[in-house]
Amino acid sequence: QGIGNGLPLPTGVARVGPSQQPEPAKDEEEDWEDILNEASEMVSSLELDAEQVFEVATLAADSSLGLEEGSIAKAKELLDSQLQQTIQAQKALYLKLRSQHTLSASTQQSIGEIMQRAQTLHTKLKASQRDLQAAQALRDKRQEEERFKSRLEEKRRELEAKRAAELEVVLQGCKEMLAEVEDEVEAVAIAASPLEVEADFDLEEMLEAAVVETEKCHNRACIKAVEARKFFTSKANEATSNIGHDPTKAAAMHELAVYQAKIGRLQDKLALFANVRWTHKQRMQK
Repeated sequence: QGIGNGLPLPTGVARVGPSQQPEPAKDEEEDWEDILNEASEMVSSLELDAEQVFEVATLAADSSLGLEEGSIAKAKELLDSQLQQTIQAQKALYLKLRSQHTLSASTQQSIGEIMQRAQTLHTKLKASQRDLQAAQALRDKRQEEERFKSRLEEKRRELEAKRAAELEVVLQGCKEMLAEVEDEVEAVAIAASPLEVEADFDLEEMLEAAVVETEKCHNRACIKAVEARKFFTSKANEATSNIGHDPTKAAAMHELAVYQAKIGRLQDKLALFANVRWTHKQRMQK
């Protein structure tokens, strides 16, 4: 809604109706030159201050600069203060430049231009406020995303540490189980050692006892070896399902493979004693 000479009515300023004062003297319009100069200087000062504030706001909104956390908040404070100064200046200009008299077209144009400059500055300040709010919202979103990623990474590390600890326990169990199988295989070899002497019927009773002991140790060792192999295979499958790209788990997988290979070689040794009784009879018959 305009006023008498077409000026826009600033926010917060009550509309003043036209007065019925008499026509001013001719020299009265000349006084408007000083009024207009003063008003123009007021707007120029606001524009100059605002340019500095706009520069601060632009820098604060640029996340690539890595400014301190509160830079946007500080820029917003400056913008809010500058906007309030501009609004107050608009009110003062309205009161100063409103005319209840008939002015020349050039004077009215000058008044309109000054008021338009103030309004344009007001609009730019509001737009800069919106830009800052959008930048803050974007920064908040990115920070939340970073915090979320950080929490996920922390949980991932905790889970990997837990799995690595569990895997270490498994590997220790495998190592102990392998040692037991090795002991059992060694026991078979020790039990069968008397059978390596030259066949002699005078030693038949002792050799028969060695065969029985060897068979007993062999059966026990075979059972242990099969149990160990099944255990290693099951744990290797479990580790494979969770291995991902963790070098610790990859190393554990390699160690499990080594244990499986060792069990295979131990079973090959046991196979040499699978037919110990038949082998012994064949020797005795020669």
